[in-house]
Amino acid sequence: MRRIFTAWILAAFLAAHAAASGAPEAGKRNTDISISTTTGWTTTVVETAETIELSADNRAIVSMSEGAFLYIRSRTGLTELVLEAVPVGGEPPNIRLWVRGIEKRITPRDNETIGDLLQEAAAYGVGAPSAMRRLYGSGGIGEALSVLDGIRSGSALSFAISRFAEQRTYGTDEYRSIIRSAGLVPGSSDLRDLLVNLGYTVPREDVLTAALMTAAGGIPSGADAARTVTTLARERGVGAEAALAMAGTAAGIPSSSDSASVLVVLAELMPEDDAVFFAYFDAVGSIPSSSEKRRALGAVNGREMGEQAESVFIETAKTIPSSSDTAAVLTEFILRRPMKNTTALAYLDAVKTIASSSDASYALNVLIDRIGEAPFQDTEILEAAARTTSAISSSTDKSVCLANLASIMRGTRPKVFQAYMQAVGDIPSSSDQERALRALLAVPGLDGTAIDDIERFTAERVSSRKSQENIFAEIRSLR
Repeated sequence: MRRIFTAWILAAFLAAHAAASGAPEAGKRNTDISISTTTGWTTTVVETAETIELSADNRAIVSMSEGAFLYIRSRTGLTELVLEAVPVGGEPPNIRLWVRGIEKRITPRDNETIGDLLQEAAAYGVGAPSAMRRLYGSGGIGEALSVLDGIRSGSALSFAISRFAEQRTYGTDEYRSIIRSAGLVPGSSDLRDLLVNLGYTVPREDVLTAALMTAAGGIPSGADAARTVTTLARERGVGAEAALAMAGTAAGIPSSSDSASVLVVLAELMPEDDAVFFAYFDAVGSIPSSSEKRRALGAVNGREMGEQAESVFIETAKTIPSSSDTAAVLTEFILRRPMKNTTALAYLDAVKTIASSSDASYALNVLIDRIGEAPFQDTEILEAAARTTSAISSSTDKSVCLANLASIMRGTRPKVFQAYMQAVGDIPSSSDQERALRALLAVPGLDGTAIDDIERFTAERVSSRKSQENIFAEIRSLR
């Protein structure tokens, strides 16, 4: 007990003496690097600004630029060391050392202690940009970037890479190596800030923008990754290669809203290139949320795209879990497109996957209305529209779609008529069968054979006497 009490008294005395001695404290100046870390029993604080060049073994200060400073504090148990260094014109820097709060007059015997402190500071990025510049001159980009392997702080890594990138003009492959080295930075905010800074520094080549987009995929936070790639895209623009990389990064973001936000910006800026559209739709397919899938597809809906891209758009819409969102995306899409057979047939195939009867019938009716607006009605599309009603579960919804289809038909087309009658046969309700058949009888130019087939069908398949009488009365009026 007496030993513990004595140690406590000694610690209190040393702390009071340190405070009275005027050993400098951290946090008094603007810094490029500010680190405070504890490893085991040792707490280390490092602060620095401007350019500091250390010796090759990191145990001595070679030079300091004007306005530079270095502050190191290391505390292990009861022992505290503080080092401060500032430049002095063209002379060697002025180094001061405090031990347990008392400033020492530095002698050669203190060089070992100073060297240990400087070596520890180098592990937190002190002198790294200068070392990288020196090694680049002697061994190239690989040697320069090897300095980063010895740095233990994310913010220090970010500072070293950013400062090195600013020091001179490099080749494209060298810039790509610098950007890849950002993957060493572990923290989301540090990596985000570094990539945005590099976005302003490296040349505006699309291949380098693509490298930045890919590097952003390594940011742990989805929100930070999204902010980074959208900032880069708006600042630098995106060509085909950068757009592909941006879509790939969006696909890797776990948050549906963050991923969709990236794609919305990409939809605005990306070139009209099929490969880019395919990558975009792949990324949309990776989004779990129905509403965010809808938002992302809606953003690209207004863009011009080829038939293949249109087909992939529709296939992607089929991955939306929500029936209402799927129907909304499909109808918004078809209302903006000129009628093409391949697009219309792919659309009808997608309508069959909509689980909700009301949503499926709504989507089908929108296409039927578009067909009615077209100057020429294709038999294949009309037939496919009639057969699509087989996927609609509600008897009423089926009959409404068929009646709508009949309202745009002209004359008797055997394949269309046969598909229509088969669809009516799938309707269980007599009143709904009546609606569909009376709409078919109203088609202009319907031939006598078709009318005879409707009469026979009514007698054999319509169970309600009242519905039969109503249909027969309609037939008699046509003869």
